[in-house]
This record gives sequence, structure tokens and C-alpha cells, in this order.
Amino acid sequence: FIAVYNLHTMFVVDYHYIIRSSSNYKLHGPSEEKFGKNLDILKERCNVVSSKELCQLNKIKIRGAKETCALVFDDGPVCQYEVLGELVSRNIVGTFCPIACVFEGCVPLTIKMHIIFSKISSNVVAKDLEKYIHEHFHTIYPDFCISNKERLHPGKWLYDNILTANLKCIMASLPPNIKEPFVGVEFAKIVPDEKKFFEDFFINPEQLKKMHEAGMLIGAHGYMHSALGSMDYGAQKYDIEKSKNIIEDIINSRVDVFSYPFGSCNDKTVQILKELGFTHGFLFNHREVTSKDDNFSLSMYDWKDIPYLN
Repeated sequence: FIAVYNLHTMFVVDYHYIIRSSSNYKLHGPSEEKFGKNLDILKERCNVVSSKELCQLNKIKIRGAKETCALVFDDGPVCQYEVLGELVSRNIVGTFCPIACVFEGCVPLTIKMHIIFSKISSNVVAKDLEKYIHEHFHTIYPDFCISNKERLHPGKWLYDNILTANLKCIMASLPPNIKEPFVGVEFAKIVPDEKKFFEDFFINPEQLKKMHEAGMLIGAHGYMHSALGSMDYGAQKYDIEKSKNIIEDIINSRVDVFSYPFGSCNDKTVQILKELGFTHGFLFNHREVTSKDDNFSLSMYDWKDIPYLN
């Protein structure tokens, strides 16, 4: 990443979680104190703009003397609302892209997986998954085994050890009818009351409205946080359009920013976004250098990828 980062004076920083001292889960994100320091460092070193402003500058190829950056926040956990004041006090406009199904009472599978990995060791989850596959789907996956020797996907989940990264890679590729029951069982070991977890963990509609009213940009992150690049045109359009409609109904304003779940997309995805009136889209943790002229394939990097934020 550093080689890519040094080539550009314009970049996007992505945050998922900001960890409060009272948090019950060890998730990937800075503490509240560190997040505030991150913002101060970025303000000092960079021209911090909204994602829309960054895309406008990117389109006309303006590169200033200082680095230019924008901040994007994915998934919609309530911790993002709780640090809203940190952004407002520094006059920073963040772009928030919640998973839309959370506004219909659903805990997305990807969030359940985050919680599982925060509480159960990868060794245990791997053994549980191998046992589950061997017992229920042996004919489909007769030689199913999770390796801890070599990464299945060298370009993703780089913050995780090999076993954890391979588990996430395999979970992402398994069909819903296989992985959803397994994740449900593992999640229930940690969260006995899913309704209470949902109410405590996610931004609610009123909070999202307040974020919009405070000047933040609100985008979409899909309906169920599905890997869009593996879906056909109709399924992709349904997912994207439903997420856009739900969020627009909440904030009573147009949504035209999209963050691709898992950084997964294809030409059909971009075509759909353009058809639905989106203006730009972000790819999380793509190490490849994307076109500077294409505002629908802009790379954004985890905060830990920025050397001076650690």
C-alpha cells in the first residue's frame, strides 16, 4: 500500500468501528481517543474534504500542494453516530454508508461474523465449520479443510492471521443456505438476545436523520451487504435500489454515494449505479491503482493503511 499511497496526493480513509471503552466486543477500529487524534493529524497534514468534493477535484485532475482526503464510514454501527461531534467540531464532512437492512430489524451476516471473530478464537470457529460441513454437506465438499499455511486471497484480510483470513474468504464464497445456519448457531453462543443486540449496536433512523441534518453525507452500502460482483444484473439492481430507497425515505434526501460491500463489483454494478443516479462509488482495501478518472472505482483504505495514523 505505501508504494500506491506515495503515488497519489488524493485518497479516501475508511472507518468501520470506533471502539468505546464500554464496548463488549473487540472489533477492528481505533479507540475514541485515537480517532480524535487521527482527525487532528489529517486536518494538519491534508485538505480534508467531503467525498463529493474529492470526486469533483479528481475529475478535473486538480492536485494541490497538500494531500487531499475524504472520510467514509461503512456498515452503520451506532459508534459512528456517537463520534459525530468529533467531526462537527472540526468542520469535517464524513460520508456514512450504512447497510440498509438494519433499518428493517435485520442483523447482517457480515456483522454477525465480526462479532463471532471478536469473541471466539479462529481455531474454534474453523473446527466448528469443518465439523458442520462434514456432517451436513460432505457430498458437496468431501475434502473440506481450512488451511493455516497459505492465504487463499493474498490481497484481502491482511490484518488477520492466515487461518482467520482463510476462514473469512471461505465464508464469503459459501452459498447462503450453507453459511447462514452455521453463522446463526455461532452467533447465538455469544448473543442470546438478538433483538437487544440489534437495538444497541446499530444506528437507528432518527440518528441517521440527525447525522444528515448535521451536514454529513449519507450513502448506501447495499441492502444485505452482499458481494455484488458475484450476482446477476437483476439481483444486483434489486439490492442496490432497495438500499437507496430505504435510506432516501429515512433522510428525505437523494442518496448518490455508494460503497461496494467487500469491495465487490463488476461492469454491471457500475452500470446499475449510473442508471440509478449515483455519482461515485468506493472500493474498500483494493491494493490495485484504480483509474484516476473513474469516480465509480475509487480505492479507499483502512485507517491503519495510512502510516502516520498509527
